[in-house]
Amino acid sequence: MKKKLFLFMYILLTASLAVFILFALQFVLVKGIALVKQYENGHGEDVLNFHKINKKNDMAKLKKAYYIITDNFQNIMKQENKTDLGETSFFVNMPAYRSVEAETQVYLDEAFSGLNIQKTCYNYLEDCPKIEYGGLKYPFWIKTSFPSHYRIYTNDGMLYYFDIYKYGIEHESQVEDIIKAGGKMTKIYGLVQIDINGNDKPNKWGKDLFGFYIAQDGHLYPYYGKDRAIYNAGENWKKSKLYWRNKKMLCGGKNINLSLFVSGEGCAARVTENAWKHDYEIKELSDILTVLKNKIRAKFFK
Repeated sequence: MKKKLFLFMYILLTASLAVFILFALQFVLVKGIALVKQYENGHGEDVLNFHKINKKNDMAKLKKAYYIITDNFQNIMKQENKTDLGETSFFVNMPAYRSVEAETQVYLDEAFSGLNIQKTCYNYLEDCPKIEYGGLKYPFWIKTSFPSHYRIYTNDGMLYYFDIYKYGIEHESQVEDIIKAGGKMTKIYGLVQIDINGNDKPNKWGKDLFGFYIAQDGHLYPYYGKDRAIYNAGENWKKSKLYWRNKKMLCGGKNINLSLFVSGEGCAARVTENAWKHDYEIKELSDILTVLKNKIRAKFFK
């Protein structure tokens, strides 16, 4: 009798659990479909955007950062009456070939003192913890970091990663071909990645991280932009795979959601060539799943 009662209770408990799981799955499915449809119709931004991006405000921050660095280099060139950034004292007196060398930190701190600096450091030191960055549309476990860049934190909440080359990187096409194609960058003197909200998330290319080259004319040119393509391919730049428009993975295409992976490294070029307007969006499955998880938690575990 006891065995039969135990078996009955076991069956009842199993059936109840199965019904609960079935209702939960139905809830998830219905809510998930509704949220996806809502998002696809353009009404779900407030619901699904956990690292909420005020696109207009964020692009204003990026533009401001761009001009702060550009003005810094332009002022150096103007004061010394130089047309090539590499001929200024900033580069001539640099104590090491690359800015990643430890002896250059004091030198760089002084050279960039006009940036309203809060803190400077080199990656991976105790006061400069590693920050990992994901792609715009990458699995969450695929992340990269900058192993040896010089960092500048400014009082307005921005973060700049610098890697500067004393002698620069020579052009890949002939200067005549670059100029003929309308290019302005004939030599690269460094890289700068700009994180518009410092250490804060989402820490993703194309969302809060944007990359630029430091050119001989003291201007910044975006990763995978027109000038980078011309620098690489001269007059054939329109077909270059280093141009963001030619490669969805970089940030190209009207709907980059159709791509399986999007690194986002070309989004700086997309933004600057679009008059500093953010015109792309990524609908991430992880965001949708997080919404569903929170709704289930609120529904069943109040």
